[in-house]
Amino acid sequence: MIEAYTLESLLKKYGIDATKVINKNNNILEYGEYQDIDKTLNYLVKELHINARNIEKCPSIMYKAVNNIKENYEFLITTKINTGNIETTLHILNTNPKNLKETYNYVLNNYGIEYINRITSILSTSIDRIKQIEGLFNDKSLVISAAISRNSMDEIKRIIKVCNKNNIPITSSVFKKTSEEIERIIKVCRENNIPITGSVFHKTAEEIEKIIEVCRKNNIPITGSVFHKTAEDIEKIIKVCKKNNIPVTGNVFLKTAEEIENIIKVCRENNIPITGSVFLKTSEEIEKIIKVCKENNIPITGSIFLKATEEIEKSINYIKENYGQAYLTPLIINKNVEHLKNVLPYLESLGVLPYVVKSASILTLTLDEIKERKDFVESNNDTLVLQNGRFNSIFGVSRANYKKLTNKSSITK
Repeated sequence: MIEAYTLESLLKKYGIDATKVINKNNNILEYGEYQDIDKTLNYLVKELHINARNIEKCPSIMYKAVNNIKENYEFLITTKINTGNIETTLHILNTNPKNLKETYNYVLNNYGIEYINRITSILSTSIDRIKQIEGLFNDKSLVISAAISRNSMDEIKRIIKVCNKNNIPITSSVFKKTSEEIERIIKVCRENNIPITGSVFHKTAEEIEKIIEVCRKNNIPITGSVFHKTAEDIEKIIKVCKKNNIPVTGNVFLKTAEEIENIIKVCRENNIPITGSVFLKTSEEIEKIIKVCKENNIPITGSIFLKATEEIEKSINYIKENYGQAYLTPLIINKNVEHLKNVLPYLESLGVLPYVVKSASILTLTLDEIKERKDFVESNNDTLVLQNGRFNSIFGVSRANYKKLTNKSSITK
């Protein structure tokens, strides 16, 4: 046991907010011991340099199975797990080392490392539980999501029954609720003609009712993204958007009202149109992207904000080194550099690379898709590039429509 004042003094030494820790999990006051907490924090903060914010989100790491932490961490850093995933799911370090290794090897061999990196919390789950849930689903993502939930096996079966009875797709988010909570959510959504999508299960039925009331009062479309916020948060966001004449669309609900104000400030200072895509980034990220674009004389459009600064810089460097300034356009540099390395040399070999500058939509296709469509065009005695200097329209057709077109003998220019 540790007194609140003593805990506050100890945590302050490591830059950790005791109030946040206690509010998150006050069990630390009853089960925590000064020496254990101090020893653990010295290892996590001083040796591993774990961010204090991540520790505040997982207070149990300071008083549960402290002897397991070092052994688990030293094992995990020898694996293919991203270190950042360990730091944001610290509770896995409390797991019995033998069990953690067994679960890691089982999931790695049967699911692949991508599943472990996507939902690293699975490492705190026993193999027996995973195997039991495998008997309920063929979908690997659903198995993992159900396994890390707090629901018992019987409750998981009840959730499946409720979803099937109501023709609700079983998605990962349903396991955040109990079967009774899901039934209440379904009832509220149906009474209000709200599509029952995965995001509604992030809230309780009562919270959904409040959100619906706020949206209707303000004539805001009730889309999936609004359920990422509370009714109070939504009202604050609406106020900021209306004050700044910003359309209240789905993407704004990915940010807080304060974050939106910061984004608006950065965009206006740099004469950047405030479109939906800017709200996919923080104001700091937007500033970095603007800086990179200005340094390279690249027009700043909404599509630029679909990528991280680091990815944009890699694409810019590759294009500058191999193709020159003319190819530094927003719709080219926002593509993954590995994709550009595959596609651009191929288009160059065909003698059509210059047309990419004005007709970059071809870059949304994979190399194999471009080759397949090239063969289709040529089999119909058509040209890859039209008289207007743009690629044949077949390269801009959606994948679904292309399948329909492949049954025809020619295409319309």
